[in-house]
Amino acid sequence: MSKPLKTSTDRFTSLPEHVAHEILKFLPLEDISRLSVVSRTCRQVCISMPSLKVNAAPYRYSTTKRTQLMNYVDRLLSLRRGMDSRCLFIDWGLPSTEEEHRVLSWLHNAVVCNFKQLKLILRLKSGSEFTVPPSLLCSTSLESLTVNIGINALLKFPSYYSSINGFSSLKSLTLCGVRIDESFSNWVSICCKFLRKLCLSQIKETKSLVINSSSMHQLFISSTYNNELCHLQVSAETLEYMTLRWEFDDPLTTEHCSFLPPSFKFSCGEELS
Repeated sequence: MSKPLKTSTDRFTSLPEHVAHEILKFLPLEDISRLSVVSRTCRQVCISMPSLKVNAAPYRYSTTKRTQLMNYVDRLLSLRRGMDSRCLFIDWGLPSTEEEHRVLSWLHNAVVCNFKQLKLILRLKSGSEFTVPPSLLCSTSLESLTVNIGINALLKFPSYYSSINGFSSLKSLTLCGVRIDESFSNWVSICCKFLRKLCLSQIKETKSLVINSSSMHQLFISSTYNNELCHLQVSAETLEYMTLRWEFDDPLTTEHCSFLPPSFKFSCGEELS
């Protein structure tokens, strides 16, 4: 009489949930979607992950896989409402209007799911625009926002008149490689009442920048050699740390250098150490 086959022990589903989440954070979302259909326990562990990373780069040339990934993210975010949400990371190209609408819906759901951190990398075409959805500005849980929208793309914010009560918890804002219009200065002053850290890295085609804040403690501004920023005015009474960095063409290799240091005005409650 043959001996019955021994069944392997399922060690993964017996792990504490926080340990299982630590393991899953090393997997791409495609593998997590496969794991979610293995069992009811696996499905719950995948849904309750506090941090989500959505990366379309591996599926750049596969429309089918991109669509499958988008559908899974839609379902996942719809099932996460009411759960502990820490960080949402989105790295996505926007070759079509449909995919842009999908990303906007994810940002809306990030508000509903009460994410505390949002990191957004959008690979837009040069000269295109991306407007921050008004629903995102209504978030009462978002504490950190990072946005990078590619080369020479314009980042626009909704009218600050319609979002005066927005971003009531935002403490850190980082914008990288973007062009910002004149509405940005008013938006920071009016809407970001509790902002403690502002980082503007490699901002482009912005000639004038005025920053007024009664809560800011740290300010970082850097620009590449082809930037047009020539006027910077900062008023921040609680500012403790500030870094300004401008890069210029090498005078040894450039016959005519038209880049000049920006004019700068600064006022604060106490002198910086």
